[in-house]
Amino acid sequence: GSLTQPLRPGAPTMTIEIYYWPFLVRGASLVRMLEHTKTPYKYISDKAQMATVCSAFGATSGDTFAPPVVKDGDYLVSQSVASCLYLGKKLGLTPPGYDDFKAIQYCSDIVDAFEGGVGKNNEDTHRGPPQAPRRTAPRHACEEDG
Repeated sequence: GSLTQPLRPGAPTMTIEIYYWPFLVRGASLVRMLEHTKTPYKYISDKAQMATVCSAFGATSGDTFAPPVVKDGDYLVSQSVASCLYLGKKLGLTPPGYDDFKAIQYCSDIVDAFEGGVGKNNEDTHRGPPQAPRRTAPRHACEEDG
């Protein structure tokens, strides 16, 4: 799959294959992009077929680990963020002035925010294992003084 010429909606193309579970979840954005651009695609959710392209399921060749996987001809890309970035560019959905590296930065920032805990103090996320929370609520009248 060459990225030099983005596709336009309805333009002829090889059928793109999406490998993911029977439910959409992380594969939904891929399907939405393909349907929005009227690009032909095949949605493959059979575990045995996923095992032919995902090393997490037993594939012994290639470099794709886990679904979702986009297969465009002989080109494969896995993981949600990378797959979305690939299809967005391939399908001509990226805005003028689009920068691959900034897109990767923003996606990585989002992942860091969720893995580190949204709304946490940044310093607290790098201090090591969490400590037991301090008791801040007033004692209940039935509790003994300790």
